[in-house]
Amino acid sequence: MIWDRVGGSIGTAIAAGDDFVFFRDTQDKSRYETSMRQQSTLPLGQEGLIYRIGAMPDIMETAEDQQLMIQGGFVDFVLDDNNIVKSGPMWTFPCAYGTYGNIMTTEATETPGCITNGVPSAGANPRLMLPHYLSNGRSFRADITYYEAVTITAADAYLWVLLDALITRPVR
Repeated sequence: MIWDRVGGSIGTAIAAGDDFVFFRDTQDKSRYETSMRQQSTLPLGQEGLIYRIGAMPDIMETAEDQQLMIQGGFVDFVLDDNNIVKSGPMWTFPCAYGTYGNIMTTEATETPGCITNGVPSAGANPRLMLPHYLSNGRSFRADITYYEAVTITAADAYLWVLLDALITRPVR
């Protein structure tokens, strides 16, 4: 698994045209925030096959914010700086790890009935038709772009991109 988290103090609005780039700025991030130790490439001697790509808002966001962030995001997965190998609305990148859905109703209020970014089950997350090969030195990144403004309630909002991958490491 390869993961990266981007966001932070974005305020209560994601402006139209905001673009969040993943797997690029990895310095000064904790192991919780990213599995990458160098930007956009696997370490020397490692190779891998990416067979699933998932995207989601942080699970600590409110249900309303999660739904807005999923509905408004557009994901591109890019190899070698300019080769877009998969793109689409964020809801077409279920991650199998993140949010699901719920509805909470009281006499006075009702929260969203659908949050989702896929059922939280690896079996429910579709594999890519063809896995993408990451050879030694091959660069990759993911972009989440918001083409329309999204107003959220959280001042600190985060997005995740998760790559299910089979990674080979050199024998030591």
